[in-house]
Amino acid sequence: KARFDIKKKQITCTEMEYITVADSRIYPDSNKIVIEKKARIRTLEKSRIVSNYITKYHEIKGATTDIKGKNDYKSSGYYQYKDELGKTQEVFFAKIEPDTAYRSYAKGDIKETAEFKLSPHFDYYGQVEMFAAQKELLFTGVTRIKHRCDDITKNWMHFSAPLDPENIMIPVTDDLRD
Repeated sequence: KARFDIKKKQITCTEMEYITVADSRIYPDSNKIVIEKKARIRTLEKSRIVSNYITKYHEIKGATTDIKGKNDYKSSGYYQYKDELGKTQEVFFAKIEPDTAYRSYAKGDIKETAEFKLSPHFDYYGQVEMFAAQKELLFTGVTRIKHRCDDITKNWMHFSAPLDPENIMIPVTDDLRD
């Protein structure tokens, strides 16, 4: 349904389940959007993004989204990272948008103070990237093994790799550094 308000010069659309933009589906919080002058869609608060809409690998919740056109949007929101035991942790993606090939991409940072865990066995902090066509997130940062051995130090090690949260395999190279 759509209603045109001639005084405000805007169209209010209700019962909008989703809007397809680039390779994603953007779900307005209230199933409602407002289109203002010059075809500008009002910023969507608390929207949900599914990327890509075919594989549905990734879901962003609580997103603030500006739709610029059929292949362009800018957003930020929360990704629910679920580890091998089903424990969920939130990752905030400050930047979510399509790349030049109209594939959605997201980037965020996890601070050391967040006490983020890749799994019950690995702590992590650093950068996280989401590519809509890839199931795994790309982690570029530092990790350490969680253990209870007092005689072994808990050193952080750098790595960069896509990780499957149900089977964490940290790549270890010859030039390993703290």
